[in-house]
Amino acid sequence: MKAAVRCNALNIKKLTQQELHGKRLDQSSQRRRINKTPPLVLEGRKGGLNLCDRLAAHIDGAKQNAAALKEGANVALHFIVKYPKEVLDDDGPTPFAILNRDQRKARMMRQAIDFINETHGGNAVFAARLDRDEAGETVVDVFAAPRYAKQTKKGSDDWVSLTKFGKDLAVKHQEEVARRSPDQVKAAKGKPITSPRAVGMSLQSEFAAFFERENGVALSARSLKERPGPDRLGIDEWKAAKSAMEAEEAAARQRAAEITEDAESEAFRVQIRIQASEQRQSRKEAEAETLRSSLSDALTAINALGERLRGLYDDLRSILPGIRRTIWARDSSPQQVRDAKATRKTTIPKLATVRASMERSRKESERLQVLAQDPPGKPDADDANHFEM
Repeated sequence: MKAAVRCNALNIKKLTQQELHGKRLDQSSQRRRINKTPPLVLEGRKGGLNLCDRLAAHIDGAKQNAAALKEGANVALHFIVKYPKEVLDDDGPTPFAILNRDQRKARMMRQAIDFINETHGGNAVFAARLDRDEAGETVVDVFAAPRYAKQTKKGSDDWVSLTKFGKDLAVKHQEEVARRSPDQVKAAKGKPITSPRAVGMSLQSEFAAFFERENGVALSARSLKERPGPDRLGIDEWKAAKSAMEAEEAAARQRAAEITEDAESEAFRVQIRIQASEQRQSRKEAEAETLRSSLSDALTAINALGERLRGLYDDLRSILPGIRRTIWARDSSPQQVRDAKATRKTTIPKLATVRASMERSRKESERLQVLAQDPPGKPDADDANHFEM
């Protein structure tokens, strides 16, 4: 079983966008809907989907540092907690298997809330939601602004900090962080590495331990990433990845002699998708998530294309030594020599063509890596079916 937890910091503008998304008032949420089932919503105060109002009530009376009060500063954390698909199956972990489907979703919601509060001081979550009108139903969106008591010489005051507990987790898991970030160890000069990536690693390790403790089942060992970058596939990305995989399997069945032409055609189709994505980039900000998804799909396709071109290039190069041996061998017949020279004459241009295609693929991949951004995350739904805190 595989699970994941991811965190994004939100300023007030992005929090407002998340609120619109949860209420199904933006285009991306409408595209994802496959039914009209309302979400599970954390209720504690009135208005489970009114994120801005719930944040204001949550932090009321608490102090914040000067940087957090500046215009455009981040005001909340958005955690995306993705549970294994097995929790909705009858042979899933025991705490889930004994429940009906709606109760299982409620347990996912409760565990996700408990996990964020447990790792962020105990009083962090102000809103949460589990969407039930989309294809995927194992993702819980949790919104938090960690509130804690800060002891000073003058006494104890309540403060809000979006970074304190994440950095504490990174320090706690510093051994793993340093092992997986050798390039940052020297730059840190003996200080703990508390970058967003370090916090992400620590959150994932904490969630694995939490899941096993709560459900009695260990998650599958993670495939550790060698560099930063998004590793969660949302519903739209999963559908695109599935379509791309099916297309790749069909292409793999084609004859090797047709690979060059197919590769050029695929490169052209990728370029068309990239151009379409770049045009969408100029549209209103509500459609930015669609653009980032398209760029991610294009990056996957162009990298796969580069791998296929590399394989073709290596195959073509492997032919040349045999050709040379045939041409210079004393026992080769005149006809064999002529055939070998003819083959060499067609192979060399193909090598040049494939090498040029590889270079174009590499440059496109580098450009896409610059353009691609971490998607803002999977938002909310209608104000109904409240989940009691």
